Amino acid sequence: MVCSLRAHRLQRLLTVRELARVSKVSHTAIWMAEAGTVQPRLATIRALAQALGVEPGMIAEFRPALGLPPADGAA
Repeated sequence: MVCSLRAHRLQRLLTVRELARVSKVSHTAIWMAEAGTVQPRLATIRALAQALGVEPGMIAEFRPALGLPPADGAA
């Protein structure tokens, strides 16, 4: 199911800092991606998706960077 980055993170009961540690992505980059203020690079998208155990296209904020249509009603 396509959900927001935050929703995927919370489903796994992770804080931003815990996801940062697991993914090796800075907590600031994660916070900015969740807030929609930046579009992460593909390497960051892959690292976060892998850490969350989902395909990159299942994270709503990443779909435009992947050339996918926006998800309707993504949580």
